[in-house]
Amino acid sequence: IGFLAEAGAEILVVETMMSLQETRAALIAAKETCDLPVMATLTFEADGRTLYGTDAATAAVTLCALGADAVGANCSAGPDKMLNIIEAMAKVCEIPVIAKPNAGMPALKSDGSTVYDMPPEVFARYMKDIVGAGARIVGGCCGTDPGYIKMLSDSLKSGAFLKPAAKSESRYLTSERMSVEFDLNSPFLLVGERINPTGKKAFQASLKSGETDMIGRFAEEQQAGGAVILDVNMGMGGIDEREMMLKAIEEATTRVPLPLAIDTSHAEVMEAALRVYPGRALINSVSLEKEKIEKFLPLAKKYGAMFILLPLSDEGLPNGFDEKKSVIDSVLKKAYELGLNRRDIVVDALVTTVG
Repeated sequence: IGFLAEAGAEILVVETMMSLQETRAALIAAKETCDLPVMATLTFEADGRTLYGTDAATAAVTLCALGADAVGANCSAGPDKMLNIIEAMAKVCEIPVIAKPNAGMPALKSDGSTVYDMPPEVFARYMKDIVGAGARIVGGCCGTDPGYIKMLSDSLKSGAFLKPAAKSESRYLTSERMSVEFDLNSPFLLVGERINPTGKKAFQASLKSGETDMIGRFAEEQQAGGAVILDVNMGMGGIDEREMMLKAIEEATTRVPLPLAIDTSHAEVMEAALRVYPGRALINSVSLEKEKIEKFLPLAKKYGAMFILLPLSDEGLPNGFDEKKSVIDSVLKKAYELGLNRRDIVVDALVTTVG
C-alpha cells in the first residue's frame, strides 16, 4: 500500500475478498499507511455468505464502522443473483455501496475458452434493479468488457429509478458470522459475563495452564442460555493477559457466532484484541478516568468499535444525577470530537440500589 500511494495511486480498492478478517486487515493497513480513500468489496457464495461464513449486512456494518469509504460486492455471480446482497448492505450503512457482478455464470466452450451466459443488454437491465436496491458505485467483473460498461452507463443516465438511502437509528454489533441489531425500542438483550476468572478457581487454574476449553464451553453454555453478546475478561494475576485475551477471542469466535464485548483495563490488551477481532466489537468500557478517556476512545474510533460509556471519573462514583449527567456529557463531547457518533455509544447509567 505504501508503494502504491508513493507511486501516485488516488484510491485503493480491496476486492474479491472471501474473509472479513482479511478485509479488516487490509483496511487497517491502509488507514495506518496513507490518507487515500479505500473501497472494499467481498465475494459471496450462492447462500449469500462469503466462503468464511459472513453475510452481507455483517460485512457492511463492520467495514463501514472501521472507516471504509465504500463497501460492496464484486465477482460472485451475475447481477440477478447479487440483488439481495446489495439490498442488505444498503440498509445498514450510509456510505456508498458498490456492485461489480460478473456477466452471469461462466461455462467452458469446446475449445477450452470461457464464455459467460449474460449478454450486455441483459446485464444492464439487471443492473438498474441493483442501483434501485441502493448501489451507488457500479461496474462489471469477470466476463464484462467495454461494451458492457458502455451499455450499463447509457442505461443509468436517467436516474429516475434511484431511491434515497434509508436512514436507520439501529445500532449494530457483529462477529464474523452474524450481526446483532438493536435500538431504544428493542427487547432486553442478554450479555453473558461468565468468561471472567474473578471468583472462579477452576477457571483460573485452567487459564494458568494455558488451556482454553473452558472458555469455549462457557461461550456455548451462555449462547444456549439466551445470551446474544458475550463479555470476555482475562484480568487475573499469573498470566499474560494480552496473550490469553487473544486466545480467548479465537476460542470464543470459533465455538459460537455471537459478537463479543472486550473487557480489560489495559489499553495494550484492548488494542491487541480489537486488532484481531473479526467483526465490530463492544468495548467494556470507557469512562472519564484519564487512562480510559485518553487511550480507549481513540481505539474505539480506529477499530470501529462501539463502547459502553460508564459515568465514572478519577474522583470515583458521581454524587447524584446532575454530576452523573455532567460526566456522561463530558465523555460524549470528547467522543464526538474524535468523529464518533451517538450510535457508537451505549450508556451504563450505574443505577444504584435503594439500600
